[in-house]
Amino acid sequence: MNASLMALNSASVGVMVDAWWGLVEKDGPLKYNWEGYAELVQMVQKYGLKLQVFMSFHQCGGNVGDSCRKFKWGWDLAESYDTQHIQKAMEHGGFLELENSNVMIR
Repeated sequence: MNASLMALNSASVGVMVDAWWGLVEKDGPLKYNWEGYAELVQMVQKYGLKLQVFMSFHQCGGNVGDSCRKFKWGWDLAESYDTQHIQKAMEHGGFLELENSNVMIR
């Protein structure tokens, strides 16, 4: 990884990464684990690169060329969210359209 980051620095490019919410909050509501992402941030800073983080709240996989596992939230969504909205979202690939829901974003 260090050699790759050094090469990216030499090419004057940055790094883009998806922050998969299904991994960050997998242990339950409001139980966040950013360890892997924090380690990546430190490595990127070490090489003077810029980092762009894309917050991914949808299910991983299902697109052309995807080879990742399908990260889903590990806790029961029905405990915190409207179950009818969740069911509709999961039928369409796991997207939660937060702008159309009554979910409070903290």
